[in-house]
Amino acid sequence: MDPACFHICGVSQAHVDHAKQVIKDLIVKEQDFNLINDKALFSLSELDLQNIYDMQTAMDVRISFHKSSQEEAKVTIEGLSKDVLKASNEIHEMLKKVRPEETFKDVPQHWDDMPANTPCLSFPIQPETQEHIDVLKLFEETFSQLMCNARLFFTQIERIQNKSLWGGFQIKKKDMEARNGHQNNERKLFHGACHTTIDKINELGFNRSYAGKNAALYGDGTYFAVNAEYSAIDKYSKPDPQGQKYMYLCRVLTGDFITGTSGMKVPPTKSTTSINLYDSVTDGVSPPSMFIIFHDSQAYPEYLITFK
Repeated sequence: MDPACFHICGVSQAHVDHAKQVIKDLIVKEQDFNLINDKALFSLSELDLQNIYDMQTAMDVRISFHKSSQEEAKVTIEGLSKDVLKASNEIHEMLKKVRPEETFKDVPQHWDDMPANTPCLSFPIQPETQEHIDVLKLFEETFSQLMCNARLFFTQIERIQNKSLWGGFQIKKKDMEARNGHQNNERKLFHGACHTTIDKINELGFNRSYAGKNAALYGDGTYFAVNAEYSAIDKYSKPDPQGQKYMYLCRVLTGDFITGTSGMKVPPTKSTTSINLYDSVTDGVSPPSMFIIFHDSQAYPEYLITFK
């Protein structure tokens, strides 16, 4: 950003000083400063960084990078208000493009290694591990004593590892936390599935366009049950030719919710004066026994449970 020089002439020193102060006040009024603090800055390419530096000349701003550690990166933009706004918007657009890639790298620590260029894998969980014990416990705790006495036989529990679905879920979660102003947005819920849809769900996630196939009493979305017993009903987890049934234990972003109604395509607005929608709807029971979402990335199929 090239400096600008002013030569001030006047009939007296007082007039010159007054003019000088007026100019200073105008400059201060028009000057602006913006700070962008975002881990996605680490994911920018060399070309992206060069383009940002080139903005200094093209937009008449001063841009500085600050990287204190691998956990924190900042960029500051200084200049005229309109120029700072324009440069900030362009940098945010760059960050939007790389943020999904940055998020995909941040997978759970307990995931097994995946071969390169493999988008999705399912890993059988060994029965003696704590992971298997925890999933099975949550499954059995949400069955009535009558169902437990009927003896459920578990074939296996598989962990679904899908980097793309996980990345989309995490982006949606961060967005929801920012909008709602709290972090109490995620629940572990169950979803019964037919054996013919397992591969599609593992690879592509849940699809709300299938709404109405089994039930749509509270809206045309994807349904998740608080209790595994509900999802174990044959209507929702239809047995395959060998008599095996399938159910997912899912991470679901329920966020702020309200009671749903039949025919609902999206959640209602939070108020008559707001365009913000609720994140999910429920069956109206207190506490809810099921949640319905209308955005596919709000659920991640974390474990597939096979049982009889």
